[in-house]
Amino acid sequence: MPEPSKSVRSRASAVAVITRAAVAIVLVAAAVGVFALLVATRPEPERAARVDAPRIVRVMRAKPTPVARSWEGYGTARAKHAADVAAETWGVIVDRPEGIDPGAWVDAGQLIVALDDREYRSRADRSRQVIAALEAQLAGLDVELESWQESLALADEATALMQREADRAREALTRGAGNEVEIERILRELTRMKRESEQLRQMINLVPARRARLQAELEAERATLRLAELDLSRTRITAPIAGVLQDVFVHEGERIAQGAVVARIVDLRRIEIPVRVAVSAAQFIRPGDAAELFPGGRRPGSTPALNAVVARIAPEADQQTRTLTVFIEAEQQLDADHRPDLLPGQFLMGRVRSSETRETIVVPRGALLGDRVMIVTEEGRASPRDVVISHYLEGAVDAGPPEETQWAALESGVAPGEVVIISNLDELKPGMQVQGVEAGALSDASESGGVPEASRSVPVGGGPPGGRGP
Repeated sequence: MPEPSKSVRSRASAVAVITRAAVAIVLVAAAVGVFALLVATRPEPERAARVDAPRIVRVMRAKPTPVARSWEGYGTARAKHAADVAAETWGVIVDRPEGIDPGAWVDAGQLIVALDDREYRSRADRSRQVIAALEAQLAGLDVELESWQESLALADEATALMQREADRAREALTRGAGNEVEIERILRELTRMKRESEQLRQMINLVPARRARLQAELEAERATLRLAELDLSRTRITAPIAGVLQDVFVHEGERIAQGAVVARIVDLRRIEIPVRVAVSAAQFIRPGDAAELFPGGRRPGSTPALNAVVARIAPEADQQTRTLTVFIEAEQQLDADHRPDLLPGQFLMGRVRSSETRETIVVPRGALLGDRVMIVTEEGRASPRDVVISHYLEGAVDAGPPEETQWAALESGVAPGEVVIISNLDELKPGMQVQGVEAGALSDASESGGVPEASRSVPVGGGPPGGRGP
């Protein structure tokens, strides 16, 4: 009997499990049905259009601005005036004044070294003596000429008297009262007097030739004296220009030859820098245009600029580098120790500004996305615009915010009157709604703790929508 009771209990347990499972299934099915009923009968909510708030951006309205182009290049400074002082004669150095050392300042005409001048002084003295002797001979020749002229006059008078006496003797002889011997004596005396007169006349006629010869000898000796004095002056080697001694190559007691370099002098008050710029600058740059120099080749802003001017422009461009050499000159004031701002041999960056201006649309360089800018359309949306950049420039521009100093001049792409976005470019996408605020308004609003006023907003639609600039 025990075994049948166990079978009954097993059947009862199975029935209970099945019953509970069936109840659970019914409850789940009922819940699903209720959920489906609720979903099917739920009310539809009203749909509202999504409106995004426009993003506030800084903008500027494009307008033609007179812009002067500038070009940058590099070069090495050199002194405009420098001199290698060479000896013009030979000799032994007998004096090198104190202070004639490298780095010292010398004035024009200041003595650098002196040579032994005894030989040249003796030559000059000898020439002076010869000149004095020749001048004395010329003076004596004038005295002789005067004496010879007086003697010739007396001789001519005596000859005339003797001629009349000879004539009277001949007349007496024809009358039978004369003497042949006396006539011969008178004729001999007359011949002698004529010979003396002729000799005096010849001596007088030779005076101009003698004077010319003495004058030539005198001029030649004077030229010799000038050369001797020139050689004598060359024994004092002086500074041809004012400047700083770069080096002194000789010392006292040395013997130097003609042409030997004694010292080098550099005038630091005017510096010249040949700067290579793009060959396109040839049609804009002119002598006299302003230039700026930045020592060390550093970029502008890293060091104060030195004012300079374009002095000359090379007539030919370099076909290898396609550059043009512009010669920039800078005047610099030396301090009490003759120290300059620029040194010859110093590497510099030069920026040349053309004196001619051209009406150009400019935008801040920060407004560029590669070769694109973002403009505000008439619908108040951001729209990309391809642009062609002419060149870049630095400094304040009348048409833009004063805090911007880096600009790009556009050749085309933006028309006058169009509104260019100059901030938040990394957050904008094409077609995004924007509200343009004049440059400077955002900073004013942030200081007051509010939102930019509507009056500060820039109205859009100043240019053709989606159009291109000239």
